[in-house]
Amino acid sequence: MTRRPDRRAVSTLTGPGSSPQPGDANPYPESVPSGTLVVTDVNRSFGTVAAVRDVSVSLLGGGSLALLGPSGCGKTTLLRIIAGLERLDSGSVSLDGRVLTDATTFVPAQKRPVGMVFHDWALFPNMTVAANVAFGLRRRNSERVQQVLDMVGLTELADRKPHQLSAGQAQRVALARTLAPRPQLVLFDEPFSSLDADLRGRVRAQVSALMAELGISAVYVTHDQDEAFVLGDRIAVMRDGAIQQDAAPDIIYEQPASRWVADFVGGANWVRGFAADGVARTAVGLLSMESASLTGDVEVLVRPEQLSLRSGGDFEVLRVDYTGPVTTYDIIGPDASRGTVSAQLRASMPGPPRFAPGSRVSANAVDRRYRAFPPS
Repeated sequence: MTRRPDRRAVSTLTGPGSSPQPGDANPYPESVPSGTLVVTDVNRSFGTVAAVRDVSVSLLGGGSLALLGPSGCGKTTLLRIIAGLERLDSGSVSLDGRVLTDATTFVPAQKRPVGMVFHDWALFPNMTVAANVAFGLRRRNSERVQQVLDMVGLTELADRKPHQLSAGQAQRVALARTLAPRPQLVLFDEPFSSLDADLRGRVRAQVSALMAELGISAVYVTHDQDEAFVLGDRIAVMRDGAIQQDAAPDIIYEQPASRWVADFVGGANWVRGFAADGVARTAVGLLSMESASLTGDVEVLVRPEQLSLRSGGDFEVLRVDYTGPVTTYDIIGPDASRGTVSAQLRASMPGPPRFAPGSRVSANAVDRRYRAFPPS
């Protein structure tokens, strides 16, 4: 299976704030693979609403980027601008050094080497699977149709109509239709949102593996954190039309750029403490901080899985949720920075429940370096 390129942006290839211009020589090194996307300072407003604000993001050819954010944050608008289904107000979008859209250039969607898989798949109900796949080709090519149906494992369903398919099969037909014209970049707009949880997990894993094997660049739009972490070599977290952080999934989770990002991408305990010399004194132990510059009152980000509980202590178990692989406990106990019983935390531990509501426990954070912020 083809390995994806390393998780790095390509903005350094064009320089900060710059983008290739029509007629320029290819600014990318020969080693940069096909499907390299550069979005620079893109803005798009609808009346007084700024849907996309000063967005710059890039993707190395053959890699995958997840645009993650709440509904209405601008991620689908950005995707449509890249696809050529929406015009921008300012900025530029380039693919392999060729400007697709900027202040003076607009390449129509049908002339871009870009495919798009919509959240509702948009299959033609009166056409067979094979006809749906062939629709995107300039001329009917039964050999290419057969090839892409083989890729997605649907060869035996070529003569069926969409209503005769399962949801997972229909999703793969939509992908096959998108792949048929050999795009350099494929855009996915919440393509798994209508699948049930178990099927969604299996189908997205299959799609991700296929895109990696083919070496085709992919941009996924999602509001689901788990999905973004599975699909993206990198994740760009969006809020109110702007990118809050763009990094590898582990960096997004472990080193969020802001409190908002920390809360959005996973469970977050904000443990109050008093910091000095790079260590915060808290109710869950002495915590080493990433930055020694913070002093005085701080709030330390401690993920639920970074807390360990033991019998007996100053915390009381309020609630127990058992989901099979893990048990999650809501606990309340002393706030070390204020000396009051007001700190409510969440801890996740593997296996079945060990403590019942009402139990007294101690809570300790694992030994590692933590990210801290000034008090909110």
